[in-house]
Amino acid sequence: MFTEFSAEASVVALYGLQFSPGRLEASYKHLVEWFDSLGCHPDRSGVSGMGFGEKVGTFDRFDRRLKRNGFEEVRGFDLYRLIPGGDIPGYHWCVNADIDEEDSYCIVGARSSIAPIPGESMLSVTRTLIRDLTPIYGIGFRREMDLGPSLYAMGGCMGLQPWGADKPEGDRIDRWRALGIKQRCYDKGVLRDVYPWNFLTQLQLSREVEGVPLKQWIEQDHNRGALSTVECGVYLWEIQVAQVAHVRVALENAGMVFDVKSAPNQ
Repeated sequence: MFTEFSAEASVVALYGLQFSPGRLEASYKHLVEWFDSLGCHPDRSGVSGMGFGEKVGTFDRFDRRLKRNGFEEVRGFDLYRLIPGGDIPGYHWCVNADIDEEDSYCIVGARSSIAPIPGESMLSVTRTLIRDLTPIYGIGFRREMDLGPSLYAMGGCMGLQPWGADKPEGDRIDRWRALGIKQRCYDKGVLRDVYPWNFLTQLQLSREVEGVPLKQWIEQDHNRGALSTVECGVYLWEIQVAQVAHVRVALENAGMVFDVKSAPNQ
């Protein structure tokens, strides 16, 4: 187990998933294996579904129930490994995973000192989850723990003031939950934003940017990042920090970046 943890986490969020009891069971098994591979066996867990309640409890208790009862009634689950002395799962985790059927997302996160983006461990578990859950869209990013990296992926704010200089970012985050996720904007090929990792399918890659499909547009210029195949028709579009600004402008002009004002029509 690690004794020092970065104040920043690396997070992957996958949206628009395919669900079934078998898919949830496979993703649960693979996530527990991933936690163990990091030397961070889960110690807290929560399960949503009939008969499970909403409270987070010890991992072993929920694990026994899942193994006994199966996944037929399961609609999602959370896994956590807390830092030493931590007592609030949503804030004090060093590794975290959350799958939710209602909002159709899967989020995995780890302190960047454990499994950074970019990095093989985060890419490996993402590849496995793509096979398990067949997402339509996904993102990968790094964010400070005091800004709630996993909460951000869900479309929730932490560490921002609801006024002043923080308000525009807070509004964008809130609207992603209320419109982007709830109305599944990614089904129309819309990206939440431009991130270091962007997991794209044909819904996004076939959208036109400057008169050509996005896939062709990326491949025309190495300054637009690099595409590589992942699994199940999903591509990783990896973008360097220095490339993000001009890429974002081109995609905004093409109407491909989530716009809180026009999201219902995107």
